[in-house]
Amino acid sequence: MKGRRICAFTVVVLGVSCQSPRRNVAVSELIGTYVATWKDPPAAFELRKDGKYSHVSRPRSLVSEGKWEAETENGITTVSFYDFLLNWPRDVPGAGDIAGWEASAEVLSDGTVRIGIPGSPYSYWKQARGTSRD
Repeated sequence: MKGRRICAFTVVVLGVSCQSPRRNVAVSELIGTYVATWKDPPAAFELRKDGKYSHVSRPRSLVSEGKWEAETENGITTVSFYDFLLNWPRDVPGAGDIAGWEASAEVLSDGTVRIGIPGSPYSYWKQARGTSRD
């Protein structure tokens, strides 16, 4: 009997940990502060309810603002940014430019919202309220 419970528990745990991210993300879930998954150069942005973002690019703490919007089609939410300083690692095409870009958003099994940079291993992760990167 005990062996069956352990086996069932293992299946349940494995099923939860292998859960695919949810790609249909509500605009209300997107609102908040995001930090980059890379450290050089560090970057963060805030998505606001009014459809504007504030982006902080380091090391000089350059603050830029622009417009963002989200659209969900066929269960996939795409976030579009306009006039964004692409303060990305040098190995990402377009790094250093000011341009528009768009990416899919997803909610991970732990509730974290992630916006990936297309064609790269990098992304921005939404921070829970009251937390910081360091």
